[in-house]
Amino acid sequence: MSQFFIESETEKVEFPDGEWIDLKQELDQEDQDAIAGAMLKLKGKDIEMQVGRLILLERMVVAWSFDAPINKSTLSKLRRKYREPVLEKINDLNSAAFEYVTKN
Repeated sequence: MSQFFIESETEKVEFPDGEWIDLKQELDQEDQDAIAGAMLKLKGKDIEMQVGRLILLERMVVAWSFDAPINKSTLSKLRRKYREPVLEKINDLNSAAFEYVTKN
């Protein structure tokens, strides 16, 4: 693990049925740009915010125990019992990284 650069650090979300999903610990700049590009749209001279959490899953999920490839389609169809805890963990991870920046 590098003190200065994001590498391949992951956090595992484990489920009661034995399944698991690995997430990036932190978004890199490319991820942040892709998410902003997907969620913020220019409409005339105004910026319009579009709600979209699929892009977060696409950028953060790096591995899982399911017998299916990780792609937009499978992420979109992931059952809520897996999807919601993962989205909560993504929020926690991103909040922790942002809190560090705002405190220092």
